Amino acid sequence: MGMEIEVRITIKELYTYLLYRAYTNVVGIFETIVGIILMICFMIDGGYLYFFAGLVVLLYLPLSLYTKAARQLGQQTDEFGLVHYRMSEEGIFSDEGDLSKMIPWQSVLKVKSIHYSIIIITKMETIILPNKDIEKNFSNLLMLITKYVSADRIKVKKNND
Repeated sequence: MGMEIEVRITIKELYTYLLYRAYTNVVGIFETIVGIILMICFMIDGGYLYFFAGLVVLLYLPLSLYTKAARQLGQQTDEFGLVHYRMSEEGIFSDEGDLSKMIPWQSVLKVKSIHYSIIIITKMETIILPNKDIEKNFSNLLMLITKYVSADRIKVKKNND
């Protein structure tokens, strides 16, 4: 049993993934806590320096990630973002322009749903599958993934929008 999916990555999906990656690690959480503490200091003390510092700390990461996503997609050709995936018992084959590669199922670390996508995190890279491109094949995709990836590594919900 195998399947083929063609997906187009947009800024929205890439930005959502970058936010997920940033705020699920210690640095992103620490940065948010520092920003909140600075805002609390502003409320207690009234010093505008706390307010502006807190604002910069809280807004820097999301804004920089958005510009990173836009720059990453903008630097590529018009075909960037269009990726053809073929999933079989050997693994996940991807074709993106001239670049083709195979990712074995053994290298899949986690499969997770985030707001607009399902992400497959491997040892070397992350595969982003936008909901808009996989909604027709969602059940088959999930059956295929559960066949080759252990259940403790899969955290996928049906509707993520």
